[in-house]
Amino acid sequence: MLCFVLLAVASCTSQADAIVPSITRAPLLTELATPSPAATATTTPSPAPPTPLPTLHGPHVGLLVTPQSSGYTPTELALREHYWLDWPAPGRILSTYPYGGRWPGGTWVHRGVDINANTGDPVVAVAPGVITEAGDNLVNIDGHMSDAYGIHVFMRLDQTFDGWPIYILYAHFSQVLVKEGDHVEGGQLIGLAGVTGFTTGPHVHLEVRIGENDPSHTRNAELWLKPRDGTGSLAGRLVDPEGEYIHERTISLYKNEDLIRRTRTYASSVVNPDEGWGENFVFWEIPPGRYTVRADLGTETHVGSAEIVAGRTTLVTFTTLGMPATLTPSPEPSPTP
Repeated sequence: MLCFVLLAVASCTSQADAIVPSITRAPLLTELATPSPAATATTTPSPAPPTPLPTLHGPHVGLLVTPQSSGYTPTELALREHYWLDWPAPGRILSTYPYGGRWPGGTWVHRGVDINANTGDPVVAVAPGVITEAGDNLVNIDGHMSDAYGIHVFMRLDQTFDGWPIYILYAHFSQVLVKEGDHVEGGQLIGLAGVTGFTTGPHVHLEVRIGENDPSHTRNAELWLKPRDGTGSLAGRLVDPEGEYIHERTISLYKNEDLIRRTRTYASSVVNPDEGWGENFVFWEIPPGRYTVRADLGTETHVGSAEIVAGRTTLVTFTTLGMPATLTPSPEPSPTP
């Protein structure tokens, strides 16, 4: 039984009489408290947390739908797609260690994305906001004070996510050029890339945190950074029949017969899916066109077709026949220095 739900195209090909139930939405892993009002001239009541969104079916791709055609409110549609952030550096996201992935041979699950840069490269603000911390202070990570981020900057964006504050973390600077309390505009220089903290080479570590400024509230920045060069993104779910996420399984992306890219589903529930997409894997900055998505599970292989649209997100869901939601990963070799 092969079953998938694609946001642009919904399809299911059966090779048996059994019916695999699809999900309406994979559960969130971090429930956000009702947000506190940001520091503004006027105080407005805190909104109630949004309810989980159902899966769109039919010929829908991200915000190409309208409230009238989809039945969703404008707020619900805004929660689905939010390419609000400019890039802090011009490099590409390093695929070796994506959001939700484990470092090869290690146990630490990545809660941000790493953007390639050289030492001394300028790093700019991704959007307007206020600097809440800048320097090399120790940072609380899972209850332990750590210097893993090295020289870093925290900022709170002016824009909120349906009433919740948005925090951005930039890490591993060689030098910061802003201070706590500064208001910066999008594209404004805030520091220089470096290799401080726990890192094997120069890059910019970027985290998006929603609701609270701590590592348990991260979201995948790949679904917040604006796609460049006319590309789009693919967000995917790999879940069991009860809607539980399946961790650390290989997902491959093909163009015709050619393997374009490969990733793995999020390694652990310590990272969170997006409120709108409920994903546990992402392919980012893909040229428009039709692609084949393949989930290899050992005893099962699921194959789906995805149409990528410039500047939009396409969603694909794979529901397994009964794979366990938790997988014990096999040892992997340590990276070569």
